[in-house]
Amino acid sequence: MKRIFIIAIVILASQQLFAQFTFPTEEKYKLKNKMQVVFLNYGSIPVTYITVLVNTGTKNETPGMQSISSLTANCLLLGNQKYSHLQQDSLKFLMAASLTASSNDNFSEVGMQFLNKDADNAIDLFANVILHASFPKDEIAAYVDQELAYNSPAKMDIGALGEVYSRFFVYGAANPLGRNFYAAQLNKITADQVGEFYKFNYTPKNCTLVVCGNPDKEKLKALIEKYFGGWEASYGEVNGVSLPEPEIDKKEYAFVNRDNATQAALNWVKKAPDIRSKDLEAFELATHIFSSMLFDSIRVKEGKTYGIGCGFDAQSNNGTYSVSTQVRDEVMFATIESLDRVLKEFYESGAPAVYFETEKTRLIAGINSLESPEQLVSIFNPLLYPDFEKRKQMLEEFNNIDLEKVNKVIKKYFNPSSFKVMIAGNATDLKPQLDKIPGLITLPLTAINVDD
Repeated sequence: MKRIFIIAIVILASQQLFAQFTFPTEEKYKLKNKMQVVFLNYGSIPVTYITVLVNTGTKNETPGMQSISSLTANCLLLGNQKYSHLQQDSLKFLMAASLTASSNDNFSEVGMQFLNKDADNAIDLFANVILHASFPKDEIAAYVDQELAYNSPAKMDIGALGEVYSRFFVYGAANPLGRNFYAAQLNKITADQVGEFYKFNYTPKNCTLVVCGNPDKEKLKALIEKYFGGWEASYGEVNGVSLPEPEIDKKEYAFVNRDNATQAALNWVKKAPDIRSKDLEAFELATHIFSSMLFDSIRVKEGKTYGIGCGFDAQSNNGTYSVSTQVRDEVMFATIESLDRVLKEFYESGAPAVYFETEKTRLIAGINSLESPEQLVSIFNPLLYPDFEKRKQMLEEFNNIDLEKVNKVIKKYFNPSSFKVMIAGNATDLKPQLDKIPGLITLPLTAINVDD
């Protein structure tokens, strides 16, 4: 009775949010240099978020260049021809603005949020970051040192260690998504190589500039034309990368040792649909349902872990989804057995109605509660979802999903006979349990020290 009451409350809240939510309107055009500009007009607060989305990420990294996409994006913030690193940060602070850069498997992004009254100074700073980065050698070297200090296999958190070696296990070193940086390789990347990667990938035709919020549109259009209209590519135009799908057609297990580890990390990986697939919405709902079932069974009822969940990163669009958790050494194998059981039940019996209703309501309520321009850009990212009108139908799509459709997707993507599991932990403490796993592949910590 209590659960039914909670569901009723969540449904009511979702209906109220649905009535209040207003989708942004879109205006799209191209500059003379073929750079696409998208305005997502939204809200009434005098704040603007502007971002440049670059069609480059881990997918574009050649052997020996692991992490150069992330390195390039972050190094844009280390200073440029007009503003030093310190001057840039000071100006950002004075405007109470945010300035960020990031890169994932699929694309890179540099974004800035500012008050409309500061548009002139903000666009001047933003454009210089994008167009005139200086890539200072000393600061790049310091950034690399920091990356290695916090992200070397010998030092990283056991969960992060499991994720790194899971990607290597799933994709392999022949695929850029399976390669990871390591000290000897990353230290060889020079500031000149970062600059070359920038010149090849950060080009007008390979970038999309998105503005979201309630700006003075005509003023901002003029500023965009002033700063970006004359941008020309040194070389390179539009990237086109086609990666092989990961081979996950049976149960496979791998292990990587971390001496003195006090817990074990587990990562299950399975194939996911492409984000433009007709299955996407039902699949996303299925992952939410499965995640709740795992938590209720393995965390709440069995007490094997503090947290477990099923995750799918649509932004990276790398062809997989995963389940990850960290557990006490003594329950590592029992946790594997528990997930096998829950996955088999999910596949054979489908989604329980109560989970379906609850998670569908939560998912819709989450979309309706989006407020910030930055969140809206991620939902309507034109690199991922070029058909804006179709993307606007996502709420309707979620509302129209029934239990039968979810169960069909479960049969397609949650087969319990095919997945890859990566285990990270202390080999000595886990040995009796590891011996129970047939065909277990043991990866040394040096396994990722390969370029192809």
